[in-house]
Amino acid sequence: MSKGEAARQGESDELSRLRTEHEELLRLRAKAASVPQSKAPTAKPGSATAKAPRVAETPSIPLLPAGAWANVGTATPAAAMQTLFWASAKQDTNALVKSLVWDPAAKAKLDGLFAAAPESLRQQFGSVEGLIYEMALGAMTGE
Repeated sequence: MSKGEAARQGESDELSRLRTEHEELLRLRAKAASVPQSKAPTAKPGSATAKAPRVAETPSIPLLPAGAWANVGTATPAAAMQTLFWASAKQDTNALVKSLVWDPAAKAKLDGLFAAAPESLRQQFGSVEGLIYEMALGAMTGE
């Protein structure tokens, strides 16, 4: 068997494995969806059942492709998240900062920590919001 044939066979095997895993995932999702929520066992603290992981619920917020993101304000949590993602993708600092809503006590604590940070860091980012913007931008770009 040549190297090319071996590589194709390896790719075919990998594709087959991925298809099998995908089918198993779909089967398990269907099985989980068919389990009535009201009949879920209630676990007593310390029992083996109490340590079993819970199945996460499907998000109620519709998922949008990045191309459909828009600056839709912050009236609802879904709108705020979409605006935050849009601002990060467009690198719109002003919209991103406006989409952040702070608990007053948390904001005061963050401002205090930022004020105590090294001068070089404060000059680089300018504010807590600037630091968060750079962190969000880095997460979006993978840097």
